[in-house]
Amino acid sequence: MSINYRAVVIGCGKIGALWGLDPARTQPASWAGALQAHAKVDVVGLVDRDSQTLAKATEAYGVEGYSDARDAVEKLKPDVVIIATPPDSHEELLALMLELTVPFIVCEKPLTTTVESAERMVKAAVGHKVLVNHQRRFFPLYKAAQKRIADGELGEIVKATGHYSKGLLNNGSHLIDIVFYMVPQKKMPLEFVVHDDSEEIHDLILEGTKGTLKITHLGYRFEWPGGAEEDVRSMLEPSVSHIVECLDGTAMPLCTPEDGLKVIRALSVYQ
Repeated sequence: MSINYRAVVIGCGKIGALWGLDPARTQPASWAGALQAHAKVDVVGLVDRDSQTLAKATEAYGVEGYSDARDAVEKLKPDVVIIATPPDSHEELLALMLELTVPFIVCEKPLTTTVESAERMVKAAVGHKVLVNHQRRFFPLYKAAQKRIADGELGEIVKATGHYSKGLLNNGSHLIDIVFYMVPQKKMPLEFVVHDDSEEIHDLILEGTKGTLKITHLGYRFEWPGGAEEDVRSMLEPSVSHIVECLDGTAMPLCTPEDGLKVIRALSVYQ
């Protein structure tokens, strides 16, 4: 008999729900939409303190809405909760989800806003299943690139350059995490080029002794010395698939609170 996992999304703003209503974005562009699209997940509740945002989300997705996270979780008994609220609220909500013994907790990136807060969250999460959604880790192009780099295709990686807009905490955190993921245990110069917020940019260049990898087009195109690859699917699709694998017991979280803490520590250097 197939099992459908019960999911609750806390935070119905951009990535929580409303980006799913934007025809200019690759869909599913929201947690609510990506979870609903998976055959083994039922979205049973949406939570937001803003009544107008909640009304838009519940109407669009046909899901019951709640203004209070505790009320929603106690009533609905979800298997997984997505925390998609602003970063400075993540610590409080994680503590609440742990108190309510939610089996699996997904926290949007960045983990939080300060090193001290991140350290407390890591300590609190010990022994619990918590995933931080630095979503590029789950995307096939990045997973394949990690292996190619580990196999020496680019030689020794000697420099990383990140290009971003929309803030270091937002797009910049993606770049820091993916460097940690694809080039683990390697210290190297990491430079950032800040772009105007009039356009969305988060590109990465990894320079090696045998060649250079350019990750462009918002992270969907990989230009290797021998040719280019591109995958324009929504990055939330692999995120949800990984969550289901974790719930099935066939995988462990690929991005832990400890990984999130590393990013926050790195961000503190550049801020």
